[in-house]
Amino acid sequence: VVDTATGNVHKLTPGVYQLMPSVSPDGARTLFAYPRGGDYNQGNEIFVAPTSGGPASALTASLDRNVLIAKWMPNAASILLGADVGTASALWLQPASGGVARRLDLSGVSWINDSDWEPVNVGRNGAIAFTGSTGSDPTELYYMATPDAKPVKLTHLNDPVAALDLGRSIDLDWQGPDGFAEDGVVTYPAGYVAGRKYPLAIYVHGGPIWSSTVAFNELTQLLAAAGFVVLQPNYRGSDNLGNAYERAIAPDAGAGPGRDVMAGIQAVEKLGIVDPSRIGVSGWSYGGYMTSWMITHYKIWKAAVSGAAVDDWVIDYDVADDHKADALQLGATPDSDPARYRAVS
Repeated sequence: VVDTATGNVHKLTPGVYQLMPSVSPDGARTLFAYPRGGDYNQGNEIFVAPTSGGPASALTASLDRNVLIAKWMPNAASILLGADVGTASALWLQPASGGVARRLDLSGVSWINDSDWEPVNVGRNGAIAFTGSTGSDPTELYYMATPDAKPVKLTHLNDPVAALDLGRSIDLDWQGPDGFAEDGVVTYPAGYVAGRKYPLAIYVHGGPIWSSTVAFNELTQLLAAAGFVVLQPNYRGSDNLGNAYERAIAPDAGAGPGRDVMAGIQAVEKLGIVDPSRIGVSGWSYGGYMTSWMITHYKIWKAAVSGAAVDDWVIDYDVADDHKADALQLGATPDSDPARYRAVS
């Protein structure tokens, strides 16, 4: 905090990974996100500290999700939270004094995040606006007059796309390895005919601290239009199934997530709609890395596209601007444990 009159600076929080600072409307408190227990590989919790200085208190210990959005409500009595849960993006109202957050009813709409805009905002009267999507409706602007109101779609910019013959997207749950209950999104081919077998495309999300939701996805729909069944699996490291699932990828960068993807493929095959002789895999960033991992560990693929993949973790540590993140995820540096880096490359 900087005193604008004197220029004096004092550090508000003790840790090193704080994110999303926001001062309360009355200026008395500041909220911020911090990984659970100060562990870089844990999901974000929300803390509140006096702006004048003093200890911070955790607000969201009971919400076992990686909080991505935190906005003060105008009365400063509550905070609007956003996180992924299952195959949806949800909003909660969290009392600023502590206690249990209350999930809001978004009527099947997920808020959509993008690096080019702020996905959720709160008005001076407590109204909420957000960019949202469903499996069959591309991103539009939605409005809730109060936190208890149902979302109203304000814009229809993408109606021509929504009117196309699109693939139907559904949530799919399965029992994964290591005791994890897992999920993903399955999109049926456009013009799906019951009883017919279709090629399967696996589309692995990046991050890895991210998740696939039942929301409109351009690439998924392009594949569905070309006659593919598409699976978007939420492998360990995804932030939609609780902190233990997100934390499980460290330091198991490839093998564990690979088993999760394979478990998802088996779950889709049980639907009876997949031609097992025609399966392909793709992804971008961490999804590209997982694509490279999958094609070098499992021999079921007819095609693969590995996008922007960091296939060699030693090189990434040496040249990337986020090399400290590599060491935090793997628990070592290439100098201290070169075998670990080779094992995940």
